[in-house]
Amino acid sequence: MKPTSIISLIVAVMLVICGSVTCMIAKGMAEADGNSLFAQKRGDEFVNTVSLADTAVNAVDLTVTNATVYIHGQSTNAYAEIINFNDNNYTVNTGNQVFTFKEVPDLISMLKFWENGFSFKGMRYIFNTNQPSADDERSVHIYLGTSDTKISEVTLHAEGCDIYIDNVSTGYDFKLFLEDCNVAMDTISLTNELAVVGENISMDVSGCLFGKISVQSTALHMNLSDILVSVSADIRYDTGDVDISLPAGALTGCKMNLQALNNGSVTVNGNMLGSSYSVEGEGIVWTIHAEEGGSIRIADTNS
Repeated sequence: MKPTSIISLIVAVMLVICGSVTCMIAKGMAEADGNSLFAQKRGDEFVNTVSLADTAVNAVDLTVTNATVYIHGQSTNAYAEIINFNDNNYTVNTGNQVFTFKEVPDLISMLKFWENGFSFKGMRYIFNTNQPSADDERSVHIYLGTSDTKISEVTLHAEGCDIYIDNVSTGYDFKLFLEDCNVAMDTISLTNELAVVGENISMDVSGCLFGKISVQSTALHMNLSDILVSVSADIRYDTGDVDISLPAGALTGCKMNLQALNNGSVTVNGNMLGSSYSVEGEGIVWTIHAEEGGSIRIADTNS
């Protein structure tokens, strides 16, 4: 072997050793701050925890595919848990006051080329072989903390996901961009807006108070039970059904514009009213439009 080759080999080995030591030091520093450089084994799960309590984060932005997403309010601290995701295949960031989680498709995507150069996620992810199986159930948990937390907006881009949102209160804005997703919401009190846009969405919402609701979807199956809206609800879809159960008297004085075109059906308090129904009022505005033969049922009684 030529001397230059030997020198190159020695330098390479030294770089690997130095890199490994640096990773170990960084891992210890991250854990001391309540974060983990790599996912940690917890029972049968690999969990990466990111603290949001001691940062200037005021918004959450998630992009998730084929996983389960949990968003919990009223937790003691604000933090995120990323469970059973391969460390190579996602990025997290807390820059610009936004906690961002985004999946990347493969190892090659860690090399990101830009007009002025490229960025590299890090060699530590290549050497980390302690990873979950592809068959493990993946999930993302967001704990929003108490009402004193700085987080005020949650944006979720999801495809093929089950989404659970519970015990959330005060002035959050929720923006959900969904495709082929199931959503369950329970014990929610939002003075701001819940906005949902997407395709083929199923929603089951109970025991909730909203300032505004806005939903647009191609296919929509929506069940709202024991809910209140303080300003307006605007729900538009092509096919499917919307079934809304309100507390007694909640429709009194409301302005309503309900349309189920192309042989759809509208039912109010158990009375079938054909394909459309409207009433003028000075109170809460209910606008529900089904374009392709959907059904609309709304009631503020037990009928």
